Amino acid sequence: MKFVLVSFIVLWMIPICLPVFSSPNPDWYEMIISTNPMSYRTDATMVLHFDTYGGLESNRAWLYGGRGVNAGSNEDIFIDSHGLLQSFRFVSFAPDQHGMYRWEDHETDPFYLRRLCTNPVNIQDSTDYPPHGRFAHSAIIIPSIEGQVTPFYNELAINEGERINYVVFGGIRQQNRSNPLIANNSEVTDELYVNAQYRISGDTRHHWYRVEPEPSQTWPVARCYAQMVPLFCRETEIEDGEYPFLVFGGLSASQLAVRPDAFVGTFKRELTPVDPGVVDFNEWNFEMCITVDFEETSPDDVFQVYGAGAVFDPYYGTVDNDGQPIPRVILVGGARSLGANPEGYKVKAVYPSVCPVTGEHDWVNPVVEPLPNLPDNNGSPQCRIHSAVVLNPRAHTLRVFGGEKQNGDPEPGILELDLTHPENGWQWVCRSFNASRHNAAYTNGTRIFRTVGDSVTGNSVMTWDISEATFDPPDEPFVWDVTPDAPYGMNNLNTIFNTPRLHSHDTVRVHQTRDVSGKVNDAYKTRIAVPAWRQNIVLEGVVKNGVKPVLYTLYSDYDNDKPLIPHVTRLGIIIDCGTSLTIRNLRFMHADNELTWNDDLPNEIPQWALNRYQAPEEGILHDMMNDHLPLYYDRSEPIWDFGRHHNKDPALWLHSPIHVSNCDFMFNGIGMTIICVSTAIQQAQILHNRFDTCYIGVLGLELHHHLAYNAFRNCYLAGVVFDKGCNVICRDNLFIGNGHGLNQAMEPYQSAVLSHFRSTDAVPNIQTPLVYNNTFVNNHRALSVTEHAIHGAQIMNRPFFFNNIVSNSNYPIYLQNSDLRCDFISFHNCFHAGDITPPVETGIGDVLSGWSLYDDPDFDTGDPDVYLLSDTSPCLDRGLYTLNPGVISELNYPDYGMLSIGFHQLPGTGLLPGSPSDLQILGYVLSWNPSTSKESGYLVLVETYAGNFIHARFTKDDEYSYDFIGAAMYHDHLFFWVMSHFNRRVYSDPVMIEWIE
Repeated sequence: MKFVLVSFIVLWMIPICLPVFSSPNPDWYEMIISTNPMSYRTDATMVLHFDTYGGLESNRAWLYGGRGVNAGSNEDIFIDSHGLLQSFRFVSFAPDQHGMYRWEDHETDPFYLRRLCTNPVNIQDSTDYPPHGRFAHSAIIIPSIEGQVTPFYNELAINEGERINYVVFGGIRQQNRSNPLIANNSEVTDELYVNAQYRISGDTRHHWYRVEPEPSQTWPVARCYAQMVPLFCRETEIEDGEYPFLVFGGLSASQLAVRPDAFVGTFKRELTPVDPGVVDFNEWNFEMCITVDFEETSPDDVFQVYGAGAVFDPYYGTVDNDGQPIPRVILVGGARSLGANPEGYKVKAVYPSVCPVTGEHDWVNPVVEPLPNLPDNNGSPQCRIHSAVVLNPRAHTLRVFGGEKQNGDPEPGILELDLTHPENGWQWVCRSFNASRHNAAYTNGTRIFRTVGDSVTGNSVMTWDISEATFDPPDEPFVWDVTPDAPYGMNNLNTIFNTPRLHSHDTVRVHQTRDVSGKVNDAYKTRIAVPAWRQNIVLEGVVKNGVKPVLYTLYSDYDNDKPLIPHVTRLGIIIDCGTSLTIRNLRFMHADNELTWNDDLPNEIPQWALNRYQAPEEGILHDMMNDHLPLYYDRSEPIWDFGRHHNKDPALWLHSPIHVSNCDFMFNGIGMTIICVSTAIQQAQILHNRFDTCYIGVLGLELHHHLAYNAFRNCYLAGVVFDKGCNVICRDNLFIGNGHGLNQAMEPYQSAVLSHFRSTDAVPNIQTPLVYNNTFVNNHRALSVTEHAIHGAQIMNRPFFFNNIVSNSNYPIYLQNSDLRCDFISFHNCFHAGDITPPVETGIGDVLSGWSLYDDPDFDTGDPDVYLLSDTSPCLDRGLYTLNPGVISELNYPDYGMLSIGFHQLPGTGLLPGSPSDLQILGYVLSWNPSTSKESGYLVLVETYAGNFIHARFTKDDEYSYDFIGAAMYHDHLFFWVMSHFNRRVYSDPVMIEWIE
C-alpha cells in the first residue's frame, strides 16, 4: 500500500535582507531603437518619472533635445528643433521579449501663453515659441499635484492628479529655427523652459512655458554642460507645493571657463479657475502659474565642474539629531578646469545644513564632504566627463558608465561603488563598455540610452545589464527589514514602496522593538502605494510580546466646504494597493498629531474629524467628489453617499487580490476600503482582523470578497458596508456595539452590516451578499438594507441572512422602502431581545423568512467578549446546512452535521489551534503528532476517492491515532482529514493524508 501526505500549512521562507547585485561580467541586452527617436543623438537629456501611484503608464523616461548628424553631409544638427518632447514607457521587463519600449511624441500646444499667472488668456503667436532646439542643457522632472480643467454646469471643477513638469535650463541653443545646422547657428543660453502637462476637458496636453526672472531676482548666468539635480523624491514631504533643485557648474557662455557657482531653485506651479461662476464659461478660463526662484549657495570649489555626474540620494547618508536620514547629492567626476592636468577620480557628497531648532534642511548653505572612507584603489580612472552616473536604490550601488577624458578620448568601462561599504572602493563591472554623452535611468535596473557605430551609420540603442536588473518573471526577491533606527532609509516604509527599490515578490517586515502596554511604541508614519506592476508583495509586522507595530498617518485636513480629491497623496490613506498583496500582523490607525513611541493609544476618532463624516445639513450639496450634483438630486435631503465617504481617511484602498490577516484597524475614518475591480478570478480575503472604533470597518465594492473571523467593535456608522454590486461572503464574524452615536440623519444606515446599492456602473445589477454564521451583540441593528436616494439606482439589493445570532439590537433588521428594489431572505437565525419585524414602508417587497429562533442564545459567560456558545445553547446544531458541502469545499467547514448558529471560530484574535503534524499510516492505523497549542481534542474525517463522506470521529485530547479497519473493508482508496479543535467550536486548518490499498 502507499499513502501521500498533504499539508495546508504555509511555511514562509525568509531570505537575508539587503543583497547586492554585482557582476564582473555583465550580461548585456541591447535593443536598436527602430522607431522614434530614430536619429543618432548625443548631449540630450533623459529623465525618469517614477510614479508609484499612477500606474505603469505613468512611469516613463522623458527625452528632449540633443544633437545628431546629417547623414548626407556629415554635419552636426539640432534634434527636435520644434520643441518636441518624447517619452517611452517600459512595455515589458522580461529580457527575452522584444517590443519592450513604446515611444510617444508629445506635441506641444501651438500657441504662446505669456505669464499666465498675471494674464491668463493672453494667447498670441511668438517666434520664440516653442523653444528652439538645444543640446548640452540640463533637465529634471518635477511632478505636481494639480487639477483637470473641466466645465461642469457653468462652473469649474478641478479634479486633482499628478502632472509632469519637464524643467530645462541652459544649454547650447539654436538661433535660427529654420537652420538645423549647429555651426555658426548656436549660442549658450540661460533660458529656463518648463514643458507643463495639464488636462483640458479630459484631454492630456503639453505646453512649453518660458519662466523669466524678476528684475531683482538672482538668476544663473548662461552655461552649458551644467548639472541639475532634484533635492526631493517621491517619498519626500513637499511643503506648500514647492520643489527644490540644484543647478551647478558647467561651461561659461564663451565655453572658455568653468562656472564656479551653484544655485538652489524652487519650483512652484498652481492651477486655479478664473471666475468659476460666469455664464459664458469655457474651459480655457483658468490660470496656470509657474514660478522658479533661485538663491545662490555658499561658494565651494566642488561646484566648479563641468560634464560631471550627480545623483540625489535620500537613503544612504548620515542622520540628524533625531535619527532622521539627511539626504545628499553625490558628485562624481567631471572636469574642474580647462586645459589643466586631470585630477584623480573624485566623489564628494553635498549635504544640506540642518537647523538644530526646527530640523529643516538648508541647501543654500550646504556641507560638502568627500564620500567617507573611500580609498583610491582598484585602478580608479582619471577624471571622466560626460559619463552616465546612476544610483541603484535597490542594490545600494552607484554605477558610472563610460565617458571621456578631458582631451575627448574615450574612457571605457563601468565602475561600481557599494554605498553601504564605500571603504571597499570601486569595483570594475566591465572594462570594455564604451560610450559617452549618453543617458541612463534606473527602473528595474539601469536603462542606458546611447549611440553605437559612427556618426553616419550609428544607431540609437537601449542597453542594460541583466545581471544588475531583476525581471518578472523570474525575479530575485528581497526582504526589507524596517526598524526605527535602521540605516539606508530602512526606518521608513515610504522609502521602499514609493520608489524603484520595491520589486515583485519582495517581503517587507516592519519590526516592533518596544512593548510598553497602552503606548504607541513603534509607530511608522506611512503613506505608501503598491503599484500594479509589482506583483505578490508581502507586508508583515514582526510582533514583540504580542504588540504589533503601528502604521499611521494624520487625518486629512479637508472640511465639508472643500471638494474631496480622489488622489492618494493628498488624503489620509495609509496604503494604496494595486497589486496582489499579503498584509499581516500590523496595526493601522489615524492620529491627530505626529506620534512618538511613548504616546498613549487614542480611544476615539477626534470630534473634528468625526464631524466630516456626518450627513450634510439640509440645503448643502451632497456629492463631495466634485461639490456638485446632477440636477435631478433632491438637494434638501441629507443622504449617506458612497462617493462622499469612501475617500475620507481609509487605512487601505485596495484595487486587487488581497489577503489581510491578524491586523488591527483602529480609530480610522474608514477602517478599510476595498475596491477590488480585478478580483473576478481571486477574491479578497479579509480574515482574523479587528476593526475597533472606526467610522466604517470594511467597505466592500464590486464582485466577490470573503470576510471571515473578524471582530467589528464600536464602529460609528457600520461594521461592514456592501455597495456597488458587491456579492460578498460575510461569515463567522463578531459584531459588537456598532452603529451608535451619530445624528438622526444617518439613522437608516447605522448597523453592524449595511447593504447599500448606489451605482450600477460596470457592475452587476443585483447585489446578493451572503451574511451567515455571524454573532451580533448590542448593535443599533444587525442588518440595514437600503438604496440610493434616487429610485432606479439599482435593480435589486437582496442579502441572504441566515445562521446568525442577533442579541440586544434596536431592531434586528431594517428594510428601507424601495419600490420592490430592496428585500432580504432570512432563515435559521436566532433573534433575542429584539423585534424581528422590520419597519415596513409603503411599497415594500416581500420578506422571505422562516425557521428562526427567538431564544436567549445562552453564551458561555467565562469570557463576555468572546461570546462562545454554552453546552446548553439552543443555537447548537440548528443552522442551515444547504451551503455546506464538506470540509474540502470552498467554505472549509469542519462539521458534517447541522451547523451551529453563530460564528465557528474566534473572530479577530488569531487564536486558532495549531494543526497536527506528521500524519502516517501503519497497517490500518492512522496516527499523528499533536500540535504545539493546547486543544480539546482532534476530529478525523474520512472520505472516499469520489469525495463522499463516510465517517467522522472526535478523539480525546491525549489520543493521537485512529483505527480505520472498518472503513477499509469496503474501500481501497480513502482520504483522511485531521484537525485539532477548541471545545468542538474552533478548528485548526485541516491536514490530509491519502491512503491507497
